[in-house]
Amino acid sequence: MLISEGSQRQFQDAPDEPLRSEQRIHDFFPRSLSRVDLLVIFLAIVLFIPNASVVQATAGSGGITYLYWILGTLTFLIPGALASAQLYRLMPSDGSLYVWTHRAMGPLLGFFAAFCSWFPGVLVPLATTDTIITLVQGIGVQVAGTHANWLIDPKLGGLVVVGALVLVGIASTLPLRLIMRVAKGIILLY
Repeated sequence: MLISEGSQRQFQDAPDEPLRSEQRIHDFFPRSLSRVDLLVIFLAIVLFIPNASVVQATAGSGGITYLYWILGTLTFLIPGALASAQLYRLMPSDGSLYVWTHRAMGPLLGFFAAFCSWFPGVLVPLATTDTIITLVQGIGVQVAGTHANWLIDPKLGGLVVVGALVLVGIASTLPLRLIMRVAKGIILLY
C-alpha cells in the first residue's frame, strides 16, 4: 500500500459531511451493470477508436504507429488506471470523479471535472453521424461511380444527422438489459 491507514482515513473524511449526491444514490440508482457489462462497454469504446481522425491520419504511417500506441498505453493509460484505483481505495464512493475533485479542490472544480467528463458523451452521437454521412457517400461512390453525389446537399446531410439522433434517442429509452445484450453480441461479432 502506497499510503498509510491514517492518511487513507484523512482522505475519506476530507469533507465535513458526505455530499448529497452520495447519501441516497443506491435508493435512486441501484447497481445494474456487472463487471462483464462494464468490460463490454470499455471494449466497445476502445474498438470505436479506429474511427477517430487521429487513427485515420496515422493509417499510412506503417508499423511505427503500433510503437506509439504501446508508448501511449504505458505512459498514459496504465498510470491513469493506477491513479484511479488508488483514488478509489482512498475514497470509495459512487460518482468518483466528481466526488474526488470536489473533496480535493472544492465544489466549482468538482462540477467542472464532472461536466468535462460528461460533455464528450453528448458530442459522440454528432461525431458518429458525420461518420455515417461519410460511409453513405462512400457507398454511393462504390455503387454509382465517382460522379455519385449522395448527400451532397446539406439538407439531406442534415436529415441524416437528425434521423441518427432520433434513433439514438429511441435507443436510450430501451431497457438496459436489452442494450447490454446487443452490445455483447456486437463485441462478440467484432
